Amino acid sequence: HTGAMLVAMAGFYARAQTASDAAGAAGQIYLIGLNTTQLLFTVAELLIAWLLLRQADVALAAQASGDHDPFYAGKIAAARWFATQVLPQFSARRDILERTDLGIMELDDGAW
Repeated sequence: HTGAMLVAMAGFYARAQTASDAAGAAGQIYLIGLNTTQLLFTVAELLIAWLLLRQADVALAAQASGDHDPFYAGKIAAARWFATQVLPQFSARRDILERTDLGIMELDDGAW
């Protein structure tokens, strides 16, 4: 999903570069700005998942060699929890990014 999010953001940028008018270009740039936070959250959580999986791999190796310290069970449980509770959110973020419209940017200044 992270790759698809990057492709969508690159598409916004490419459309801004080829827009026939300034308003069209600005709209595409606004789409990038409206979605940057979600992309950064996703990349950060992907990095966290990678680190947790590395730790779980070390813990599994330690357990396989006979070390049954509860610390290792905690590392495995944390990685499992993150994989089942956090990573599935990537799909929703991707859907949100792909469906973003400019409604909020088109409000009159008086609306604020």
